[in-house]
Amino acid sequence: MTSLRSYQIFAIGMLLALLAALFLPNRVSDRGRSHVQILFAPVAVPTRWVTGLVHGAVWPSRSTDDASPAAPRAAEEVYRENDQLRVELANVARQLEHYKSRAAEREALGQISERCSRYRVMGGDSGPRDALSLLAGGSLEPGMVALTRDGIIGRVDRAGVGGAQVRLLSDKASKFTGSFGRYEPNSAGVAEFRRFDLPATLVQGIGEGRMRSGLLDMKLVEAAGLKENDWLILDDTAWPEALRWFRVGRVATVRPSGQNMLVAEIIIHPAVDAKQLRDVMVMDK
Repeated sequence: MTSLRSYQIFAIGMLLALLAALFLPNRVSDRGRSHVQILFAPVAVPTRWVTGLVHGAVWPSRSTDDASPAAPRAAEEVYRENDQLRVELANVARQLEHYKSRAAEREALGQISERCSRYRVMGGDSGPRDALSLLAGGSLEPGMVALTRDGIIGRVDRAGVGGAQVRLLSDKASKFTGSFGRYEPNSAGVAEFRRFDLPATLVQGIGEGRMRSGLLDMKLVEAAGLKENDWLILDDTAWPEALRWFRVGRVATVRPSGQNMLVAEIIIHPAVDAKQLRDVMVMDK
C-alpha cells in the first residue's frame, strides 16, 4: 500500500513540474531536455511507427493532378504531356548552351565585341574560291572584317540586299602582312605572348584552307626558332588598328623554298575551320 510520504513526493514533483512549465525560461528547459529526451525513445519510436501505419491504412496518400484538380486526367494524357515537357526541356537546355557559348565568345573578343554583329553563314562558295556566304540583309559593306573568338577569318568582299560574301584569308586573292610569335612562360612562370624577332612579312592565301609566307630569310627563321603550331598574327596597317596582333592562323610547316634554298617557305593553316562555322562576327561599327 502506497504510503503517505510517496503521495507527498509525487505531489511535490507535479508542483515543481507545473512551476517549471509556467515560469522556467525555454532556453533553460531546452538545455536540460536535450540530455534526457533519449530516455523516451523506447516508447516514442515504436509509437510513431505504429501511428504512421494506422494513418497510412486509414488515410492513404493519393497523388493529385495539379494541372486539373477538379477533373483528373487519364494516365495516357499525362504521359503525353510528360513527353512534350521532356522535349521542351531538352530544347531549352540546348538554347542555354548556345547562349552561353555566345557570351563566352563576346567575352573573349573583349571591347571589340561591342563593334561587331553576328551573321548567319549560308554556306561556302560554290566555285573554287575560299569564301563564305552570309545572311546579311544589306547591312554590310566591302572591307569589313569577319572573325570569331579564335581569330580573324577574312573580309567582306561583296555585299548586297540579300546577303554578303566573305573572302577568307586562305583565298588565292587574299594578301596581308603578318608576324609570328608564341606563348612562353616569363621569368615569373606566367605564360605570355612573345613576337619573334622577325620582320613583318607578306602572307598570301593559296587556297584549300592554307596560307603561305615565302619572303623571310631561312637563316633568320631558324635563328628565331619558328616551328609548327607557332602563331601567325595580323600586322597590317591597312586593317583596323583594333585588330592588330589578332591571331590569324598556326604554322603548319617550315622548310626551305623549292625555288630558293635561302628563303623560308612557311605554310599556315587558318585559326578556325571556316567550313564548320554556323555564324560569324563582323566588325560593322
